[in-house]
Amino acid sequence: MASPVINTGQRISITLSTLVALFSILYFVSISEYGTFPVVANALIFDLIISVPFIYWLLIRNTSIPNTTVVMVAVIGFFIGSRFIPSQNQFFLELAGKFALPILELSLITYLVINISKIRKIFKLNRLSMDRASTVRTAIQSVYQGRIASFMSDEILFFYYAFFNWGKYTLKENEFSYHKKSGITAIYGGLIFLVIVETFVLHLVISPYIPFLAWTITLLSIYSAFILFGLVRSLSHLPIKVEQNSLKLQYGLINRVTINFDTIKEISITKSSEDVKRISLLGALEEPNVLIHLKELATMTSIYGFKSKFQKLGIILDEPIKFVELMRSKTIHQN
Repeated sequence: MASPVINTGQRISITLSTLVALFSILYFVSISEYGTFPVVANALIFDLIISVPFIYWLLIRNTSIPNTTVVMVAVIGFFIGSRFIPSQNQFFLELAGKFALPILELSLITYLVINISKIRKIFKLNRLSMDRASTVRTAIQSVYQGRIASFMSDEILFFYYAFFNWGKYTLKENEFSYHKKSGITAIYGGLIFLVIVETFVLHLVISPYIPFLAWTITLLSIYSAFILFGLVRSLSHLPIKVEQNSLKLQYGLINRVTINFDTIKEISITKSSEDVKRISLLGALEEPNVLIHLKELATMTSIYGFKSKFQKLGIILDEPIKFVELMRSKTIHQN
């Protein structure tokens, strides 16, 4: 009988749950009466800064979580020990603080500097041949892998498009916009305004009673508004592109997929609300006007590396007729 397959998301959840459980057990032992015994205290110190980080490394070594996070786990263990283990029993903890942790921190900084240098080199190499989003993703994926790379690149890109990329983008040949005639920019603007207003009201209502919860909601709401603003800014700079042998579909920083011409079965204009996979985000508020039927399943990548399968995709375009005519000529020539 085949053993069950644990995917990356499940493995990460198990890892974090195990980490929290181990730290919790050690914490409760440290504040108990047994934590005052020197032998127990020394054992706790060993577990906090050596055993738990090692177990954590065993759990993450085949995942997309960087090995450098082991240092962070060791630092957390160090601070838990220094806070709750009696001061008279912290001799080995003090040794670790003076010698081991500085060495680990210096190694981590060196590792990060080397990686940043690699990312910067790849970025410079590709920045003239790719759009900014593809350049950033390629550079980061040259160093980091999987969901971590997707998370890092998307966070950087949302920040970039929200605050730095203010120049007007001019469509090149065989590029198509999808944000001008649909009114989606105004819709997202309204959503951002609602988030700001509701955040302000909720903060005033909750803050007198539960300040921590009020500030948590406020910070999460500000982050959501920042993501929406970065999305709105990216819509005009990341158009749909008809390339030489493929079609590059993207919806700002949210969804993207590249489709080879030889996998396209049919492309048609539509005004129906047919139940198809959509590249847009707001469902019925962004009814597709072009349908793409594929010969086989394709994979669309979404924010933070999430993926979904489809064989029929609905997209919204400002010039659907021109797009369909161009694509039909391309696919006929290709086939």
